[in-house]
Amino acid sequence: MTGKLALLLLIVLAIAKSAWANEASSLLAPAGYQEACTDCHAAMVGGMGDHLYRRHNRLIQNYTQLSQRVNYCSQGAKTGWSLQHNQKVVDYLNQRYYHFKKTIP
Repeated sequence: MTGKLALLLLIVLAIAKSAWANEASSLLAPAGYQEACTDCHAAMVGGMGDHLYRRHNRLIQNYTQLSQRVNYCSQGAKTGWSLQHNQKVVDYLNQRYYHFKKTIP
């Protein structure tokens, strides 16, 4: 009985660790985000680049606007990112700062 309980405990811990790892990795910024986004924003506001996401009068009010802004900035910064990479940035920003309901146009 003890062996079965230990095995069950190991399975539960493995599942929990996997779920935690997936959640943690989704909080990591996509490749190039720091250089293309945060550094540009820091230059714009003269300080912390994430200030634009945290300010009370921010321009972005919904998920669609966030997606449009990331695409606009990506093109303006000439990142060369694919639409899929832009979407990763949108999802990262939404999860980390905005918390908008995800809408699909």
